[in-house]
Amino acid sequence: MNTRPDEIPGPSSATRTTINVLLMVHFVFIAVAVTVNFQPVSSFRLRLQNIPFAPLYAKLLSQDILYNGPLANFAITDGQFDRDYRCRVLLDWRDGMENDPAAVAQLEQIDLLPEGVWPNVRRQRYLQLAKYTGLSEGDSIESLLPQAISDYLLMEVHNIPPTMGERHRFQCNERLLQDLPNLRSIDPQERDPMADRWLSTRYEADLVGTGQQWAPNKVAGREEVTQVQPIGGTGGGESSPRAPQGDR
Repeated sequence: MNTRPDEIPGPSSATRTTINVLLMVHFVFIAVAVTVNFQPVSSFRLRLQNIPFAPLYAKLLSQDILYNGPLANFAITDGQFDRDYRCRVLLDWRDGMENDPAAVAQLEQIDLLPEGVWPNVRRQRYLQLAKYTGLSEGDSIESLLPQAISDYLLMEVHNIPPTMGERHRFQCNERLLQDLPNLRSIDPQERDPMADRWLSTRYEADLVGTGQQWAPNKVAGREEVTQVQPIGGTGGGESSPRAPQGDR
């Protein structure tokens, strides 16, 4: 005997109530996760860290509610995987600048991470791209990401064509962890973990224009901590005299 659709028994009242509660919690959680990613760092976001399974569920939804700063604040691995990386292009690079910090300081800089980028989850994705670029150093594909990033920053965002013979410098810097004496220093500048002196060059390449793209030629890397001079310039998503277009 066939049963009509209107005679098929539905879920019990307890089951429907459970499903409704779970859906309500899910949508409320999404609303909270999206909202806090558009807000500055707050104690409310930090308190969410103590809610069981909240960080994992937010990560599953690509809404990291706990993201307030460097990747090292929440990475679950150790060593080089628990550090920040920075990718940038130094315009109009010339031979001999490696030993002339004053000349390097005068160069215009284009950062992969746009200045003031928001929401926080978007900033995290820029940092993850820079991290994978740095960690691929030494692999057979190590030049693929630097070339893609350079073509995007120079050609698409800043409208700088790959003119034959023109040369720039691509750098991927690793942010090292502080040592204990500096961490305990009474000088705020010594305690600053984001100071440029905690950067070392992980990957470096000359960008040579070929007429169609920017071809990276790797420079021998330096693994020691190096003083990276702050350079006046703009991030990848901000406009400048050489960058009429905004971040995409």
